Amino acid sequence: MTPGPPVLGFVMPEDESRKDDSVNRSEGAKAPPAVRLRITYRKRGDTRFLSHLDFLRTLERVLRRSNLPIQFSQGFNPRIRMSFPGALPLGMEVDGEEFDLVLSSPVELPHVATRLQELLPAGIEIENVEISPGRFQAPASVRYELRRGDGYPWSAASVALVQTL
Repeated sequence: MTPGPPVLGFVMPEDESRKDDSVNRSEGAKAPPAVRLRITYRKRGDTRFLSHLDFLRTLERVLRRSNLPIQFSQGFNPRIRMSFPGALPLGMEVDGEEFDLVLSSPVELPHVATRLQELLPAGIEIENVEISPGRFQAPASVRYELRRGDGYPWSAASVALVQTL
């Protein structure tokens, strides 16, 4: 048994029960690298009425049920490590919306897409899963499509009113 560092002139013996034999710290053993995925999805139908926080809660439950190697934050209240570029307005259908998810170990990308799609509610579809290229970039352009429920086109006056809002 090797003595620990002196504390106020007293040498504390090392506690053998606190040593972890599974990790050899002297060789610098590291955990497998985390994998950051960029997942593209669409929200249609009644799911467009989910608020951002409700959508996050739904997605968190789906990810927990998926048995994927999800990485959690450190600390007292661990959360799934995922990030969104911004919150969506309530009532909007979207195509090509993205979020990043961090996994603790590599997984086949098609497996992630199929596993999530099996568990997601109707109206939310996974479009693509890829390795994240980095931080989210501000979009160069955004395209809005205005539709009326009765099938008639919007009049020029109503389009001008919407543009001023």
